[in-house]
Parts: sequence; structure tokens; C-alpha cells
Amino acid sequence: MARKVYIAATGIKPNIDYLEGSGIDLDWGVRVDDHLRTNVTNVYAAGDVAEHHADDGSALPMSAQIAVQAGEAAGANAGRVVRGDEPKPTSLTHQGWVLDLSGHRGLAEIGGHSLAGPFADLIPPFLHEAIDLKTLLDLGGLSAFFR
Repeated sequence: MARKVYIAATGIKPNIDYLEGSGIDLDWGVRVDDHLRTNVTNVYAAGDVAEHHADDGSALPMSAQIAVQAGEAAGANAGRVVRGDEPKPTSLTHQGWVLDLSGHRGLAEIGGHSLAGPFADLIPPFLHEAIDLKTLLDLGGLSAFFR
């Protein structure tokens, strides 16, 4: 038997004020379990609004990489619930981050290795462009690159 699922797409800024009084458990974000469910039946949360944790219980950063993983998993679980199936637990991983500071400089941490300081700070802007290109290709294929 299919069930209702509620979906909210709320931008890129962590803002949980609008959830006050909703009955959803809040701390610095919306508390979710390993299925990305809130304490309210059939309500899932992902991205900056949610408190995402690694398998060891450590807090994961608010980053696009975590938000994409969580969004895909929450969406898949919502789809399972709508079809009458059980949701599956998810495992989110933090691979690192890249920050383009403009002026051909940046900061990055990849696999625990820092790219900062003289000369190393020249690499992150190229990584940022490569990540953007990969995302564009993933979303629209090669034709999106030429548009």
C-alpha cells in the first residue's frame, strides 16, 4: 500500500526557523536517523537543514557533496515508502572540500590532505572548475557543456 511522503526544497541556506512548532526535532538542524527520516512519520530531511552524521557518529559538514549524497538517498527512500517498500539506511561520506577564493587562489582538503599556502593554493581553483564541469556533464551530458 502506497503512503504519502512530504518533500520540501528549501534553498542553500541553513534555516530551520520555519520548522519551529512543526513537531520535528531540532537542534542545530533537523535530526535525522540513518534512513534520513525525521521524528515525524514519512518526513525526510537532507542537505543544510539536516544534521548529517558519518557512520562513526561524527558530524558531517554542511557541503554540497554531503547534500547531494543525502538528497539522493532521501529521495530514493521517499520513493520506496510511496511504493509501499521499506526505506534503506544510508552511509554518507565526507571526501573533502574545495574553495575558490578568486584571483587564481583557493583552499582545499582532499582525503585529509590540505592544499593551502604558497603554490599549493594555485591548485584548488582548477579543482573547483573540474568539479563544476563534472557536475554539468552528470546533469546534462556533453550537450550541456556546449550550451
